[in-house]
Amino acid sequence: MKIWKYFGIAGILMLSAALKSADVFAVEATRIRDNLSSAQDITIRKIITDVTNPVVVGARYKLIPNSDNPAPVGNLSSFYEIDFDTATPYNNQAELVGYLDLGNLSFSKVGDYRFTLKEHNTTDTTTYPADKDSTYDIFVYVRNEVDDNNVPTGNLVATMPSYIMREGEAEKMSEAVFVTRANFSYIKVRSSVSGNMADPDKYFRYKINLTGAANGDRFVVTGQDNEIVYGGEALAPSSELVAGADDNYVYLKHGQEVTIGIANGVKQLPIGITYTIDSDDQENYISYVDEATALVSSEKTIQAVPSANAHQSTKERFAAQNETNLRHDYNGGLDGAVLTGVSSRAVPFLAVAGAACVGLVLTGKKIKQK
Repeated sequence: MKIWKYFGIAGILMLSAALKSADVFAVEATRIRDNLSSAQDITIRKIITDVTNPVVVGARYKLIPNSDNPAPVGNLSSFYEIDFDTATPYNNQAELVGYLDLGNLSFSKVGDYRFTLKEHNTTDTTTYPADKDSTYDIFVYVRNEVDDNNVPTGNLVATMPSYIMREGEAEKMSEAVFVTRANFSYIKVRSSVSGNMADPDKYFRYKINLTGAANGDRFVVTGQDNEIVYGGEALAPSSELVAGADDNYVYLKHGQEVTIGIANGVKQLPIGITYTIDSDDQENYISYVDEATALVSSEKTIQAVPSANAHQSTKERFAAQNETNLRHDYNGGLDGAVLTGVSSRAVPFLAVAGAACVGLVLTGKKIKQK
């Protein structure tokens, strides 16, 4: 009887140990999904607004476990990276879709787990800053796996519902949505002539060279005349520049200004790319770029548009880099002399003519007095 008694006690202790071990048995999270496929745990929809050209960007997301979770979660990555496919905008908005696969997470204890999902940054933080305002609650329910007799098998089963919730809200959502307003800029080019024999109706041609923009991206040009005559030929200037093209020209006459990179109020030019402007050599004119004698502008780097309350130095830097003034002084081929007044070569003739006129007047007076 004592042997059976001791054996019974030992058996109870062994069964108790076995049941207790079931709570700490670490396994990979086995999904029992509702409306979620095995490769698409959480759908991420990234929306980019104020954009006109194709969007290429990636993003990093952070999954933060709640401090009240039953136990630490294994195999949790510091960041989850998504390389979105290129998205073509529609109505100035692009939508990119990616997926967070949480299938590698492991749990060591039953209970309800909660995580906070945030967008950490993007691969182009200047143009497409991260959405820091949107956060979501992700839920995972971990339970014991049981056999047909409802007895724990020693394994754990992790169940993830088909919805997530925006943090602090009760609405259930099928995907996490992050919205970014694109940050682009623009440039301005002005043209003028000087000299009393300069032709204010003469068109000058400028080639805009963009470096750093994606080939094929298009940028609207406004401010040109629709029809002009240049070099004796009638033509219609293009209303856009195409990155990578070799014929990005604008045509301006005295007092005209073009804006490059604004389409119906939406800015287009990437911040940080560079550009230069080539001016055609025109007979009888000396060309100046930003007051310097040159046919090609120095390379400029496109700056972000400053806010109204930005520091004055920021506004001045924007004007210096994003605006270019081109001036053409008429010199009539006189080796640099600018005809801004009466030419010295015309003075003797005018002086003689003036004297003759005076003589005629005086003579007329004398004759009349007779």
